[in-house]
Amino acid sequence: MNIGKAIQLLRKQRGWTQLELSWRTHTTKSNISNLENSNHGCSSTLLNHLAIAFECNISHIFLLAEQLSDASVEVKTDGLQLFPLDKFYTLPIEVQRTIYQLIEQIAPSK
Repeated sequence: MNIGKAIQLLRKQRGWTQLELSWRTHTTKSNISNLENSNHGCSSTLLNHLAIAFECNISHIFLLAEQLSDASVEVKTDGLQLFPLDKFYTLPIEVQRTIYQLIEQIAPSK
């Protein structure tokens, strides 16, 4: 799983430069560059800042990274939001469970 590629994809989707993302995440441009190029890992603090900047949960970043590492999964970025359910975790737990059950019926996990 490559978190860096997910970060790069999310950044580019928003039309941000590495410098802009570094400002939004309280880090340096070189840290963003190193992260995107898999030259070093990502601290929990930086992950939190990234999630805030991208307006998503940290789990969404990991999910995207997993999808990008799975050659059998096609990730479409043609102007659509990668995670249209950004506010999923703000839904009542009963609604979340129902959505998971529906997804499992439509596309059972391996």
